[in-house]
Amino acid sequence: MGHQCETCGSFVKFVGMVRGYLTWRCNKCDRNLEFAEVDFDD
Repeated sequence: MGHQCETCGSFVKFVGMVRGYLTWRCNKCDRNLEFAEVDFDD
């Protein structure tokens, strides 16, 4: 399971937390993908 770049469709690699967002980076077009941090604290 992995995310794909919205721009070029290549798979992206997880780089970690950036400004409170889970962040992936595409190796092909160098675009960053950010997803809101999942909050398990209910």
